Amino acid sequence: MSLEPGGRADKYGNKYENRYLAKLLLRLVKEDITSVTVEPLGINSNSVEFISEQKDGIVKHYQCKASNTTCSSWSILDLRKYKVFERAKEIISADVKNLYYFISPLQYNELDELCKRARTNSSPEDFINFQLTNDTIRRMFNDCIAEFGFDKSDPSAKAETMSLLSRCFFEQYITGTEAEQDLEEYIGILFTGKASAVRVLLEQYANDIGCYGVKITAKDVIDYLEKKNIHVRNYHGNETVLSRIHTLNSTYWDFYHAIRKTLVHRTATDIIIRSIEDGHSVILHGMAGTGKSGCLEETILYLKQTGTLYLSVKLDKHVPRISADDYGQDLGLPESPVCCLATLAARKPCVLILDQLDALRWTSNHSSDALDVCKEFIQQAEAINRYSEGKISIVFASRTFDLENDRGLKELFASSDSHSALQWIKVNVSQFTKDDVVQVIGQTYNHFSPRLQKLLLTPSSLYVWSKLEENAKNNSVSSVFELMNAWWQQIQKKCISAGLQSEAVIACKDKIVMLMERRAVFSLPRAIFADQTNEIDCLVSSGLLNSNPNTKSISFAHQSFLDYFITSDILENIYSGYELKDLIGDKNHQTPFIRYRVLTVLQNLLDSDPILFAKQSVELLEASCVRFYFKCTVFEIIGQFDTPTGEIYRIVDKYIQKPEWSDYITQVVLYGHPAFVMRLFSLSNRVFPSDEYLSLLKSISSKEPDFVTDRLRLFAFLNAEQDRKIFWTLCHDANDDSDEMFEFRMQLLQNDPALFQNFWGFHELIKRSSSRAIDLFEIIVGSWPSQRISRLYIEDSRNLSCYINQYAWLLVTKLFPKICEVTSNYLPHWPEDRWSHDYEDWESNEFKESAVREITEIVKEAFAECAQSSPNELMEFVKEVKYPISAVGHECIMHAVLNLPTDYADEVIKWILEDATTKIFVFSAKKDNYLSDSAQIIKKFSPVCSMTLFQQLEQYICNWKEPTERMVYIFKDRLEVKKAYHTPVYYAYWGHFQKALLPSMDISRLSTYSKQLLNVVNRNSWIQLPYFYCGFTMGSAKTVASPVDNYTEHLSNKTWLQIISTPQSKMSNKWRGSDNGSYYIEANHQTFASALGNQAKREPLRFAKLALSFPPNCYEGYISHVLYALSDDNSSNWGFDVELVSKVIQRYGHSENLNIAIAVSRVIEKHPNEAWPDDVINILREIALNHPHPGKDEYEATSSSDPEYKSTHSLLQSSINCARGCALHAIAALLWEHYDWGNSLKSTILIASKDPNPAVRFAVMDCVLPYYNIDKTFSVEVLNSLTESDLRIVAAPGYWNILSLEYDSHSDYYRGILIVACLSEVDDLAEHAAGLLCAVGIFHNDQEALNFIMSHQFSAKQQGRICSQAVSSFNSDEYHEKSKMILIYLMDHSSDELQGFNRLFFDRCIEIKRDEKFLIYLMESQQSVHLFHSFLDYLYESDEDICSFARVLETIGNSLSQMPPEIGERLLITDLVKCVVRLFDKGKNDPFITEICLNIWDQLFMSNLHDIKPLSDMIDNFE
Repeated sequence: MSLEPGGRADKYGNKYENRYLAKLLLRLVKEDITSVTVEPLGINSNSVEFISEQKDGIVKHYQCKASNTTCSSWSILDLRKYKVFERAKEIISADVKNLYYFISPLQYNELDELCKRARTNSSPEDFINFQLTNDTIRRMFNDCIAEFGFDKSDPSAKAETMSLLSRCFFEQYITGTEAEQDLEEYIGILFTGKASAVRVLLEQYANDIGCYGVKITAKDVIDYLEKKNIHVRNYHGNETVLSRIHTLNSTYWDFYHAIRKTLVHRTATDIIIRSIEDGHSVILHGMAGTGKSGCLEETILYLKQTGTLYLSVKLDKHVPRISADDYGQDLGLPESPVCCLATLAARKPCVLILDQLDALRWTSNHSSDALDVCKEFIQQAEAINRYSEGKISIVFASRTFDLENDRGLKELFASSDSHSALQWIKVNVSQFTKDDVVQVIGQTYNHFSPRLQKLLLTPSSLYVWSKLEENAKNNSVSSVFELMNAWWQQIQKKCISAGLQSEAVIACKDKIVMLMERRAVFSLPRAIFADQTNEIDCLVSSGLLNSNPNTKSISFAHQSFLDYFITSDILENIYSGYELKDLIGDKNHQTPFIRYRVLTVLQNLLDSDPILFAKQSVELLEASCVRFYFKCTVFEIIGQFDTPTGEIYRIVDKYIQKPEWSDYITQVVLYGHPAFVMRLFSLSNRVFPSDEYLSLLKSISSKEPDFVTDRLRLFAFLNAEQDRKIFWTLCHDANDDSDEMFEFRMQLLQNDPALFQNFWGFHELIKRSSSRAIDLFEIIVGSWPSQRISRLYIEDSRNLSCYINQYAWLLVTKLFPKICEVTSNYLPHWPEDRWSHDYEDWESNEFKESAVREITEIVKEAFAECAQSSPNELMEFVKEVKYPISAVGHECIMHAVLNLPTDYADEVIKWILEDATTKIFVFSAKKDNYLSDSAQIIKKFSPVCSMTLFQQLEQYICNWKEPTERMVYIFKDRLEVKKAYHTPVYYAYWGHFQKALLPSMDISRLSTYSKQLLNVVNRNSWIQLPYFYCGFTMGSAKTVASPVDNYTEHLSNKTWLQIISTPQSKMSNKWRGSDNGSYYIEANHQTFASALGNQAKREPLRFAKLALSFPPNCYEGYISHVLYALSDDNSSNWGFDVELVSKVIQRYGHSENLNIAIAVSRVIEKHPNEAWPDDVINILREIALNHPHPGKDEYEATSSSDPEYKSTHSLLQSSINCARGCALHAIAALLWEHYDWGNSLKSTILIASKDPNPAVRFAVMDCVLPYYNIDKTFSVEVLNSLTESDLRIVAAPGYWNILSLEYDSHSDYYRGILIVACLSEVDDLAEHAAGLLCAVGIFHNDQEALNFIMSHQFSAKQQGRICSQAVSSFNSDEYHEKSKMILIYLMDHSSDELQGFNRLFFDRCIEIKRDEKFLIYLMESQQSVHLFHSFLDYLYESDEDICSFARVLETIGNSLSQMPPEIGERLLITDLVKCVVRLFDKGKNDPFITEICLNIWDQLFMSNLHDIKPLSDMIDNFE
């Protein structure tokens, strides 16, 4: 609504103004301003709503407007209505310290930008010359001159206007919920209490207190809120709060156990610190045990060293609840930790560290509430940084698995508004590097076995190793289990030496393990062990346990230690005679937690007792009581074993023969494992391997490259297809090739360079600085032109630059001679060889991809590097090059010369002058300017070369001329053009060379003659550049404009009439470029009419009046452009004058010109509510009935897919773009507004309904619909008549509206029409009719229609339309059953993908209690393969209770496992796994749901999909 200025009673209800008042009051409390006055009295009482004062005496006057009637922006005219400029001038002129602010949520159409520009200029001259840079800004400034009441002819008017604008501020301040949220964010950082309640109090402050016309201070507002028990957050310097933060920091981090009491520096920490320094926030994530806590501890040390205030909290130890303030109070702080930090930091950087974010989903029954508190932390930090100049960063730490798969955690970092959001940097902390481990244990690490080295890369394992005494550190340790076993034995000895009994220590440990496993917890109260205090203390001192004095609990130093003890118990039972299959529980208890332990047990058995491993594995594989995905652990462990024994080979050989295991073993055991693959291949086998066997060879190519090379060499160079497969089998990354394999690779490429088309390895070769890339470049160059390679695919330009710097001379010496050799025949000369297609691969061309061109650019940059790093050697190299050389070679040399230091100026200029005619042109570098390189060289070296050489170069340039034959040809061309067109032309045959190169010479050194010559050629517009180019250039398209396009606002009516009256014969049709080259200028009536139209859109009424004075028989484009301007939707901005517009229509509406007729119709259609006079209506009727366009078989719309214009789409497009059709659309608009005109227009509609052109009859449907409200019988008669003459009317807009109203009375008639339409050969008609038939079947309970739908064989598009129609009503209680019936029929009878089914999920149509059976049926149908992804994505991202979808997920698992591999492999298995993981998480206490999840995992492992490795990793990481 529009809020007019008024009395105080109006103010009480003015939400927008009150909201802005709240914003001012917040600034007052923050002391940004000193006072606020509401409804100021005196001179400003009717001008502004608020006044604020600042400490420096600046007084700001605010006028607020929430809306501008129905307009979405403010124009100058709109602002004039509210006397904005008049009031602004009055306020600003009253005092030099006064500023005027206009506040609104609407846009200002660049008026705000104009004011900004006025404030950023030191003088009016600069403002006018440099800031009024476009038509809109320039025109708006001229309007402002008038609005401020100045005379444009007054020289001081512009300066006065600029001064006023510089003190005017037109600001957008949002309204609605977004404004509320912004205010509440701001309030949250200033006050305690509920932000929304405080906002309401501030908005109503003036109303409640009644303080109008008086100054309000910060104390007034604070006292008012204190009475409401709302307090300002302010305890800066409060030592009590600071002390509590220090206590919290020590409480939660003092028991961190560093390896050997030393923090290992991690590169991830550098990223965290750099992010904090940049003001960003961090999400630290990694696998369990990879050292996230160490990174945080390192970060904390940095914060301590720099004196940065921080608070670190472990969320698993103290779970957030209720709100941020409540959580702060739980921690012993007065309020939210974020607010406490920000207040104490006082605008200096501060950091909130929240570790164990992932624990919220495991440790809290109200994890969503805890995440809501974390979200509040983020919002508070954003508000503080935005409104209070705060510098608070938040660091969250989480396991990667939970971060990527828990929807709540993902949403936590995706909910912030972009304009104020914290910038999150994700930092992944992975395992230690080898250098990290060496830093801890020294160089002895390099002598350990490979398995031990790999084991110690995990921080938790390195921690245990560091605890071992030297005599216990066994190089043969190869598993976590062995490592833990050694440490546990050491701990027991330590406890015994401390006077404890070994049995008592073991019993204490067993009790801890038993209770943790039984209760599924990771910490226990110390009180449980009151009689075992000595044992607990000893285990704590050894580093095995942590003891938390605050929570009075104990926990293992790392969760993996618990796993070890549980695994140890299982192993003890196995060695006591039990079978592993009997120790893992029944099928319903075989969860991912237990699976992880089975993996650990099997790994230990394989390492320590392969025979027992084999026995237990076979028992496990044959047991019917063990789940399939548990059995898979056998082969997962075997697949990680580097030195398999005979027992292992026998297991693999036996089970790979079984169909249910064959694919799985191939993927998990064979792929990538040399020991298993190499035994499959022997040198005696002379049969070329199958694709499956080649894949196996490829999987080990990087590990055993010589073996793979030897096996493949036997079959090489026999045929191209075989060589292609061999090449594919080599290492994916050529860096991994052995020398033997790389030599073999080059032989294959030399034999068939086409193999490069499938080689993607240059990026990695460059990245890892391998000189092998140069060898391959040489092959590519040498293979041209017989093989033209398109691209090198080198992605990172930084890596390439480093590579070039490293190998510059090698690139030059090895590739430059090869380039010159291959292109030796490319020796073009000006002007005979201006273009050549033979060597286009070598030429610079942004529109063409070419590997040899990329290599040329690399060589050029190598030359540049040589020129800078070793200029002497480079200059000697250049001198030794014997000319002539190819154009490409010359391009490289010129680039090299260009990059030499200026110390070599004399040598460079002398070198050019030795053979300037050959060297001055570079034909392959820039096709649009062959002199570009020379110009750059001259510009660089001519200022510093000797004067003698300078003069020689100058003389050469001045004396250069075209060959005589060329000049004669140009002169003859002049004469021919003059004779043919009677127009003198002066094509230049001399001067281009001089105009191109003389400006590059040092102007201060040029002779007088050269300067004069340069002036002459610059004045001659016929000497145009570029001239020396390939004959054509490919550039961006340019528009054609009239000569007045930039000055239309300055043209008077008289000038326009003179232009319009000018005969075409007196206009010049010659094109010329604009001053800035961005468009072409042409003087003719078409371009002038376009310019007039653009100005008419800005001043429609002026040009409407002017149109009445157009001369007779003028170019009709002027008329149509004026009419189109009058049809503009923004007429509310200029006030539509129906009387004036009618006169224009009356004068020109009888024209047969198509554009005029359409424009007349559009004017009326856009303004149907006006009181149009009868003669205008008659003109419209005349157009509708008698305008010649369109002819009988004439159609406006064209389509290659519908050349005969049969489709309903073609009819619709033609109906809205033809003269008679547009007139009928205008009549329809009138009928909606003027029912009383119905009778007088009936005859027009009847005649039009029989129009010979079907597109016009199609347009009549637009009129039939409003007639249903005027004369229902007439409307139906015309509808039926139109339908019977052309069935395509069924697809016309509005047909359904009447059909739905008439159907029940004439169902047989309309059903028959729809069925016939369904059978039509016109595809889109048949498709549309099928949807309508479905609609009447559902909405009108027409069983016969439904029977036809479920018995007829529809096309795929028709089925899609029916499906979409049924889905649209699926969620309606009234129509649900019928919609469901149709959809089930389509499931059973359509094998085509029906996109409409996806709408069930996109539109949230599923109610699981109602639709469970339907959804299960859908997931079992032929459609399911197309729906899995959209359904699973919907389920994962929605708020649905996933447990209620358990049966549906079970169905998807069943369907997926039964699909052919080629279909299943295309599906994203991870989508299903993520949902099942969440289902298992949410339903872990429900045996029914647990069984479903376990069954699905079994099915997925059985289905042998290639996603099995990621699936296995996800399940194991889930633990």
